[in-house]
Amino acid sequence: MHMRQVVLGCGNLFAADDAIGLKVIQYLKEHLQSELPANTLLIEAGTPGINLLDYWQAGDRVILVDAVQSGMPVGTVQRFELKDLTSRSRGKLVRDAHGLGILDALDLARVTGNLPASLTIIGIEIQDEEPYQVGLSPVVEAAIVPAAQAVQEELAKLAKMALDRRLCS
Repeated sequence: MHMRQVVLGCGNLFAADDAIGLKVIQYLKEHLQSELPANTLLIEAGTPGINLLDYWQAGDRVILVDAVQSGMPVGTVQRFELKDLTSRSRGKLVRDAHGLGILDALDLARVTGNLPASLTIIGIEIQDEEPYQVGLSPVVEAAIVPAAQAVQEELAKLAKMALDRRLCS
């Protein structure tokens, strides 16, 4: 079975900066799709809540792109691994603005044995998640390209690790 790379963009297009995860996926589809590794799925997941678990299989390598509010400067692109999200301070790291939060969905995946083979979050620090506002603030909009580049770098790392495993086996 060939492992897939699943890149999920989360967010709400009608909540200002919260749409950043979706905008990064749209950018990847429009500008970089042909440069991505084979078996890479780009998915605009919206605000999936518990349905987040439906987007991957246990063997997949998942990159989640979403808005974060961690106290860093607005527009900062951050990288978190699953282990970073299991500490007590995780509530300060990633906010849960999508109903049942991403972290709750990951807890459920852990309990049900449906965690992906790897999970990385590319988080973009946001300024505003006001409901019923369309469009990103200029600082967050400027983070689309760096966040897309962070996804590309993560996919390249995953491809290299997979190749190394094949060469060693």
